[in-house]
Amino acid sequence: MVINVDLNTEENPKDASLNNPPKLSIKNRIRNKFRIWKAGFSKMPSSHKLIILLLISLIGGLSSIALIYGYVIITTPGHKTIDTSYKLLKVENIKQASLLQELPPPPEIKDQENPINGELYTKKDFEELKKKRPLFVVIENHPDARPQAGLLDADLVYETLVESGITRFAAVFWGKEAEKVGPIRSLRTYFLDWSSEYNDPPVCNIGQAGYEPWEDVIDPDADARSYIQKYNIKSYSWYGRGVFWRDTEKFNKGIAWEHVAYSETKTLWTDAETLGWTGPSTIEPLKFKKDASKESRSLTQEISIEFLNLSSESYKVNWVYDKDSNTYLRYLAGKPHIDENYNKQITVKNIIIQHVPYRSTGDKNGRIVFTTIGSGKADIFLDSKQITGTWKKDSRTTRTKFLNDEGKEIPLNRGLIWIEIVPVSGNSDLSNIVIK
Repeated sequence: MVINVDLNTEENPKDASLNNPPKLSIKNRIRNKFRIWKAGFSKMPSSHKLIILLLISLIGGLSSIALIYGYVIITTPGHKTIDTSYKLLKVENIKQASLLQELPPPPEIKDQENPINGELYTKKDFEELKKKRPLFVVIENHPDARPQAGLLDADLVYETLVESGITRFAAVFWGKEAEKVGPIRSLRTYFLDWSSEYNDPPVCNIGQAGYEPWEDVIDPDADARSYIQKYNIKSYSWYGRGVFWRDTEKFNKGIAWEHVAYSETKTLWTDAETLGWTGPSTIEPLKFKKDASKESRSLTQEISIEFLNLSSESYKVNWVYDKDSNTYLRYLAGKPHIDENYNKQITVKNIIIQHVPYRSTGDKNGRIVFTTIGSGKADIFLDSKQITGTWKKDSRTTRTKFLNDEGKEIPLNRGLIWIEIVPVSGNSDLSNIVIK
């Protein structure tokens, strides 16, 4: 027998709570949600838990910062609300500006070579340089004339005998200014053979070797006065120019009047312009190169010169090589040779010992003559090395070149060149030269 039971009868009523659970309060709902989230969170991998915690911390931190920042702005005295509304601007009221910041021009390249000593200039500076002629200045070397002024500013310096074992300098100025040059003395004929190499430059001298009609022995090769006239040399002294001044302070200390005459390159160039002794300068160049690397240089080198074997110790020259600067330091009479303008020892990049035929004139003044046109032996010192070659000068106005054994020109370092003119007779040196 089957008994049907009606679950909807009053005897077995349906539990209404199964379909209509009682409504929970908000607090209970939140509690339930948290329990569910907590249960799910506990089942997550540790990496997920860490990410969620970091996100919660980040959101909380940003919210705190925003609240603090807002509080500060609102409570700051004088605070004004920013107008966030947009307004259209008319183009004609806006000053045009470049979107790109204006860049400074690149530095000018120094690629123009000074033909005298190889130093480099920008094209602009070199064009200005060519408007003036080089200066050729005769500077004495008597002990009372030391220290000389301006030798470090020269492009090239000749050191040569005059009379009785006394030496003198002839300095070529072009690339630099010298605020003081001297002491200035008289010139000799062979000085003018060298000056003529530099496009007929103005010559700064006070007096010159010459003869009077009543003298017994007259040698035309030593008569510098006739030489000036014959070749129309641009001598300040000959034209009576007022470009010299005397150092009275030295004179008052007992230095003789002839040892205290000076000038300056600015005055000389200004006066040259007044006389029309200007450029353009076209000077036959020598060959130049970069300095040798420090690794290839020797530690030291020494050069000693006693001119004509009769010069006193007062005129003995020593050069000592310095590896770090790749220069030769000059010593005179056993002491550092100082340039008065800088109170600094003279240093050079190149030393050339030029062996030049010499003879005595036999006159009462003991004048000598060098044969500057032709060829002969030359020793070139640079980068701590010695190169033995030859010098060659084809005419009075052509540049003296220095050649190796193959007849090719020897490249020099860029910078001051110092040429030591030592006398020879036949194949014999008349000076004591020691190389260490």
